[in-house]
Amino acid sequence: MSRVIRTLAIDMGSSSVRGIVGAWDTDSKKLTRSEVFRAEHHVCTDEQGNLYWDLEALKDAATQALHAAGDIDSVAVDGWGVDFVVVDENNNPLSQARSYRDSAGARGRSLMASRMPEAEQYHASGVLPQDINSVYRLALQPPSTGTVMFLPDFIARCLLDQPTQAWASRGIASTSGLLAASHEDWSEEILATAGIDRQRLPSITSERRVIGTRSDGVRVIAAGSHDTACALSSLSRECGYPEDAMFISCGSWSVVGAQTSEAVVTEEAYSRGVTNEATARGDNRAELNLTGLWVAQECRRAWGNPSYEELNRLLADASNPGAIIDVCDPRFSAPGDMPDRVVQAAREHNVTLSTRGEILRVVFDSIARAQADAIHTLRTLTGSTGKTYVMGGGVKNLFLMQRTAAALGESIHVTDPEATALGNIINQLLTLNVPPADLAEWVRNAGVITTVCPTDD
Repeated sequence: MSRVIRTLAIDMGSSSVRGIVGAWDTDSKKLTRSEVFRAEHHVCTDEQGNLYWDLEALKDAATQALHAAGDIDSVAVDGWGVDFVVVDENNNPLSQARSYRDSAGARGRSLMASRMPEAEQYHASGVLPQDINSVYRLALQPPSTGTVMFLPDFIARCLLDQPTQAWASRGIASTSGLLAASHEDWSEEILATAGIDRQRLPSITSERRVIGTRSDGVRVIAAGSHDTACALSSLSRECGYPEDAMFISCGSWSVVGAQTSEAVVTEEAYSRGVTNEATARGDNRAELNLTGLWVAQECRRAWGNPSYEELNRLLADASNPGAIIDVCDPRFSAPGDMPDRVVQAAREHNVTLSTRGEILRVVFDSIARAQADAIHTLRTLTGSTGKTYVMGGGVKNLFLMQRTAAALGESIHVTDPEATALGNIINQLLTLNVPPADLAEWVRNAGVITTVCPTDD
């Protein structure tokens, strides 16, 4: 007998929380999706200048999304990596949830480097040493009580109306620099070096697993937990995609990667900046994390948030200044006067930018070049030779997609702009025993892939 399985993906981004319902018809084997909730949020600053997340706002948004979804079978939460909160046994926060953009990470990184060379940290965890890594904030101030929970897990635990032990979903935990490179468990070597008590960390749980069931029967599922892990699930072999596919998850961050059976921790991988994180099914993503649309988003904010139609007009009218800047330069990491930073960076290449359109052109050309270079690097390091698939909100920017194809010198295959929510939903459906072959058939027939060819300037 036909029935509809209704799942809710709560997708936490750095500026919004959204609720997307995925309804799977077991008879027609078709998936329909609808956004039922959206709330804006932002990073906060305390009196000491520390950057942190408003946990009450995130909890309220998740609860409202759950209510807006109506009658559902399951729910799962995903979000950005590395950020965490220390909680007591009742899930009450014992600390601020500091943002990855907070300066504490840099101080903790210096402390860890004085105890263990960063190359050794890399080989132990598979995670590239970066200021944003969770381990550095914890090393700076190791918790003496409570339990560390990553934000998607914390919010999911808030949705459970019955007592549940804390957990760490493998996908989100693998971003922290605390897991061993195998992604199986916490790295004892890293914990000892950081001075972190193993008892302060919860057990690792696999993705695609029911964590608990609410009193109303709704199952809370670990469905990828990390936004990139979820997004990649929309390109998984369960959905009929080739194993050797290269991917770009293009949003505020641009994550470029290849799927591998185990972490890639060679000396060359370390020198090239490759990091390793877990996929939803438990194997590895070898990735390069780049600054993505963040620079353009900050330019738009500095200009008073003009419409995207207006930005596209400015871009279309602009000449090509011919400058490529390093969008991953630390000067672009913090909020501020981003247009001026772009102008200054272009000036270092003897290029003067006179209009907003020229600023945007340089930003998008630079993102495109960085993404193409990352694909070439990962193909060399992993041996993957498959096609390149692009997912995430950035696929809506046709100019950026065309420039990426041009920089790469080959066609790219643009997929779903809502890949994170789609992957979250797919992982829930797999957990609820929907046959992978049925999902693969839906993907083939849904027309979610568009080919973008290289174009001249």
